[in-house]
Amino acid sequence: SRYGNVSYWNCNNLGSSTPTWSNPTSADTQNASGWLSGSIVSENEGVCQGARPTAFSSSNPTTRLTCIQYDTVSKSTDNGSTWSYSNSGYSGVTRGVASVLNDNTAFAWDTTNANRYLICGADYGARITTDGTTFRPLHDFYSAVSGRKSVLCGAIQPGGNVVIIAVGDRGTQNLQRSTNTGSTTPVFTIVNPAIKEYDCTFFNGSDTTIIYAGNQKSTDSGATWATVTSTYKISAVHPTNGNIVYYARLRSG
Repeated sequence: SRYGNVSYWNCNNLGSSTPTWSNPTSADTQNASGWLSGSIVSENEGVCQGARPTAFSSSNPTTRLTCIQYDTVSKSTDNGSTWSYSNSGYSGVTRGVASVLNDNTAFAWDTTNANRYLICGADYGARITTDGTTFRPLHDFYSAVSGRKSVLCGAIQPGGNVVIIAVGDRGTQNLQRSTNTGSTTPVFTIVNPAIKEYDCTFFNGSDTTIIYAGNQKSTDSGATWATVTSTYKISAVHPTNGNIVYYARLRSG
């Protein structure tokens, strides 16, 4: 696979003196949206890139589940020889435009409407839903940063029209804003062109004109930004008092 040894390998005779390992013969599934799971490099390349540990059915071990690249659930019923899309009802990034690093998927909900949320699919761009079922990709409407359209985090204004996304790969991101994501052709503008690294973005639940992103803060719904601290990046906002924010550092708390 293109990421080295992250392909899915399968063995059904591990007790043999000469166990046989192989890749799946098929791992992609196609529907109206395109190729949804498997390698994505080629519809005929059944390598299940980025496969995670496999879960076996306790009643029938020939049936198994795994998560593969694009954060989709895939299912096999023939000892891992062929795999098919089994992602219905599971929220994740199922198809998008690849950028560079395979990263986590971030969710951003409108806290006033559980069916309206943003998926920030890292390498695969951002998409939005207003009904919890139908997702619209947004990558055609925001600008690339250094040739990349990765989106690692974003935020939706509770009950409002503003969407903020952090576009670009880690360490080379800017902030972009839309006030009409309900449109079929939403417009995003770069509101903070400074190249930074953003892990989280939050609206203040007490005052939804206030937004936090990294060590930046906006008090006008994301139109302008100012630095609030030179040392820390905001990691969380209190659920009922948006004026209380938290900072967390990896491995240090």
